[in-house]
Amino acid sequence: MPESLIYIIPVATTTTPVGPRGGGSSNNGGVLMPVPIVSTIPIQVAGLVPMVRCDVDECRSLPNFCCDRLEAFGNTTISGIPISSSTYENDLNDWLFDCQLVGTVGTWTIEKCSGKNRWSVAATITNNQYGRFQAIGTISGHTTYTGFTVNWGRVLVGLGIGIYRIKFSSNYQEKITCCFVSPEFRLRKFNCVLATRTVKFEVVMPDLIGTHTNTGYLFDFCGMNWASSVRVGGFFGSNTVPTYTEMFNKFQTGQIEHVHAEATQKWKFDSLLLTKEIHDRLKVYMMLAKQTLVSDYNVLNVDYTIKQLPIARAGAYEPTDYNNALPPKSSVTVEFNAGIQNIIASNCCNLK
Repeated sequence: MPESLIYIIPVATTTTPVGPRGGGSSNNGGVLMPVPIVSTIPIQVAGLVPMVRCDVDECRSLPNFCCDRLEAFGNTTISGIPISSSTYENDLNDWLFDCQLVGTVGTWTIEKCSGKNRWSVAATITNNQYGRFQAIGTISGHTTYTGFTVNWGRVLVGLGIGIYRIKFSSNYQEKITCCFVSPEFRLRKFNCVLATRTVKFEVVMPDLIGTHTNTGYLFDFCGMNWASSVRVGGFFGSNTVPTYTEMFNKFQTGQIEHVHAEATQKWKFDSLLLTKEIHDRLKVYMMLAKQTLVSDYNVLNVDYTIKQLPIARAGAYEPTDYNNALPPKSSVTVEFNAGIQNIIASNCCNLK
């Protein structure tokens, strides 16, 4: 039996509203323009790494959101010049904000920990020295968006190892001000032993995607090919081939002639305990991504080839909660198929 089916969906001939869309887009195609989203702080944030309001208290959380620490590794070239892209050894993390009130002013900073809950500004982001910076109004077709992708190799060279976090502050006509902070990142030079027990996911966002934090809102990534990544605790491996799909001819004599066969590879991701904020982004932005790559760093993983490996979701995302400590955390097991399914055998020489 075939493992999967492909459905051809006809193009609709009428315009159908799909809910509020990112306010920064000037290319709305056949989608109706959104009505203003009523919000105390009309700002939306996307990315695999969460950011939370640093000026709002949540009684169920610890005083400092950054008690949830993520690992980050930087790498440099032989000459000491930081590399400009994500690799197996060099991490990038990103955030994209939609500041829906036109005229909002935003400021990005990198903060370094100088003691318990003490943070000092290590760098104010005004250019691409520490990654890719896009100020409000500079992303073509998305005039209310602002983004920053931190390149930890560049931070390692410029600011050194340490505990960092990314902060975004916004101001609208001195009337609405707020700030957001990321979790802590423990930045070190890449070492395969230090990186063990971690997995890195890298995704390319689809053109439109909803957000779990605001019902009815759609982020508009049209024309952006926005890339996002996160490193979390876990294990990715246990490669199996649960399904072989075959096509063959059977003649009246009973003879069987094999024509085409495919092997569908499958892997499992077993996470360590992660916060709900991380799970929410994985089950939306990672599971619904246009493209997903995964890298595993476990020293005891027998598969050393899982380095920016293309994968595609094959199962549900169902965390198991452990709510006996703050912050509450959960673990999850998710199955993935190969993102490029080229393990085939064919007797057709002109197969393309």
